[in-house]
Formats: sequence, C-alpha cells, structure tokens
Amino acid sequence: MKCGICEQGCNILEGGTGLCRMYTQTGGQIVERLPDSYLAVLPFSITSAPP
Repeated sequence: MKCGICEQGCNILEGGTGLCRMYTQTGGQIVERLPDSYLAVLPFSITSAPP
C-alpha cells in the first residue's frame, strides 16, 4: 500500500514500515506506530521565555 503522509510515498507491506519508521500498514490502513509519543521534549520555565 502506498503511504501518502509525506513526500517519500513509501510502498508499505502488511506489517512493515516506511522509511521514516513511524507508520505501518495494519488491516489495509496506514497507522502511526507510536501515536502517543513525541519527537522531543524541551523543558523550559515560563521565566525563560522572551516577553
């Protein structure tokens, strides 16, 4: 199945992932592998933000 989420347009087989390793094909649908994860966590305090 062709993934249309980004410009790579990977052909993802059942149970496989695309080049980004973030999406997989399950049951004929492209689904996100880690839906509740974030790429980065950047802690900062409110006082460090510019006014």
